[in-house]
Amino acid sequence: MNEKYLDDYYLAEILVQDFTNRINLLKIPLQALEPGIAKILKELLDNYRKNNTLVLKELSQATAKAYIDLYTANDYECFGWENKIPYYENRIFARYKKDFTLNLIQKLDSGEIDYKQFTAKVDEINSYELSDKSTFKTVSELNTNDEDKVYVKSDVIRIDREIKGFALGELSVWSGGNASAKSTFLGQMALESINQSCNVAIYSGELTSQRLLSWLLLQAAGKKNVEEKNGFYKPTEAAKQKILYWLDHKLYVYENSFGNKARYIISSIKKCIEKNNIKVVIIDNLMSLDINDYGDNKYDTQSYLIKELSELAKKYQVHIHFVCHPRKSTTFLRKVDISGTADITNVADNVFILHRVNNDFKKATKDMFGWKEDHELYKFSNIIEICKSREFGVQDCFVGLYFEKETRRLLNGVNENLRFGWEMMR
Repeated sequence: MNEKYLDDYYLAEILVQDFTNRINLLKIPLQALEPGIAKILKELLDNYRKNNTLVLKELSQATAKAYIDLYTANDYECFGWENKIPYYENRIFARYKKDFTLNLIQKLDSGEIDYKQFTAKVDEINSYELSDKSTFKTVSELNTNDEDKVYVKSDVIRIDREIKGFALGELSVWSGGNASAKSTFLGQMALESINQSCNVAIYSGELTSQRLLSWLLLQAAGKKNVEEKNGFYKPTEAAKQKILYWLDHKLYVYENSFGNKARYIISSIKKCIEKNNIKVVIIDNLMSLDINDYGDNKYDTQSYLIKELSELAKKYQVHIHFVCHPRKSTTFLRKVDISGTADITNVADNVFILHRVNNDFKKATKDMFGWKEDHELYKFSNIIEICKSREFGVQDCFVGLYFEKETRRLLNGVNENLRFGWEMMR
């Protein structure tokens, strides 16, 4: 028996059981722990540590002697456990030593081993320690060049000046009231990202994939390349064909017919990132996701989800934009008004609130900040508020933009003409 693998067995077991206790996914009795099985379980855990995924079908390689009761051969995605692994390892290893010793006692009582063999095995297992996995690094190991950090520019002058853009490996949370242009800005951000050679994956829980594409085509077209009919605008056919060609294999839109299960969507995003070199992910929005498979408590499940997204951003070095609606409020929206657990804004690297400059906005800001009627921000149609930037410490920063109805763009200036890559094509 190759006991050095068995602490990993117990860790794999508890990781699986903690996530699948409702369906009793697998059972492996102690006596089944033989070298081949232990090796499989170690490889299973190594794969988890590398890819953040437990693939249960790998267990089917074990022999019938293992008494594995495997009810499914499908992949079961498990995210968000990195922070729990150190906590479990010592507890699980101690449990292993105890169970292993009890198993030896049973073998001694049955005559399967003698006392000399028993004491030798007990001494051997007591000599084992967990492998050295240092949680501390030297300065030379930590030293990195800040210039290597990649930012995806927003092309909003003030945002790019204040926070440099959106760093790969980070998570941004977006909120705002109805018609505050959350989806509008993030659609524009998708196009800006592609303009910078960053492939984009989008999940929209409010728009069908076809409607979302139509929206993006209009934003990409520009005022000179749209035509109006009965009060509605659409890109000219010539512009549309060029834009479609430009976006192909750069923009990936989740097909809503596959449902809104959060685990499935995040699993799909992960695979899309790996397959298509995605650098920017947009998830619009929290309220449209079914997160029940994270647990029964609303706020615990939201905490698991936001931490999972943050880990996903870091692991794959992508920037994730995540939309979370605010609670109903009669006062000026603040960061604390974002609906859900406080972990949403605590975990996020950046937090933004979008405001529409209407009478309600003017009244709320006058009441809260004492702004006068001629305040410079009232000339804009929309405001992006930077509520939090972990890296740069920016907060309470209001960025004014102008909405262009013909293209659904948010502009730095009334006459600004954003240009995207398709316009450079012949």
